[in-house]
Amino acid sequence: MLGVLGIDRTDPAAPEIEAAYGARTLALLKPVDGARETLEVLSRWCTVAVITNGDGPLQRRKLQVTGLAAHVTRVFASSELGLRKPDREIFELACASFGMRPAEAVHVGDSPAADALGAGMRAVLLATRVPHPAASGLDGVVRIHRLTDLHALA
Repeated sequence: MLGVLGIDRTDPAAPEIEAAYGARTLALLKPVDGARETLEVLSRWCTVAVITNGDGPLQRRKLQVTGLAAHVTRVFASSELGLRKPDREIFELACASFGMRPAEAVHVGDSPAADALGAGMRAVLLATRVPHPAASGLDGVVRIHRLTDLHALA
């Protein structure tokens, strides 16, 4: 965000700008439609984790603010692991921490490149309003249009 504004991280005002931006972002944050209901259902019968290319502390804060944290067992963040989706290793690490192989897990995401292609897991692609040219030709990837569509797959 600082780079977009043309502000160097070493600028003395950078921490204050980042804090203000973060606070405003969190204040405006709303979960994707159906997220709360879907996580409530899923967390009753399976382990729910988040694998994100985002900043770990910020992602955890987002889960807290939106009330979704109660349904998530763990967050695997690129900022803390030094791995980014679609690197298969981040998915393998997440699975191994729960004593499972990627083939035994399901990964739901909205990016064909980051979520569906590199997971090594059964993949579910949440179709967003933004078309993904890479979404064509993803054999074996289940596509859903709403998170609540996952209920039917369970």
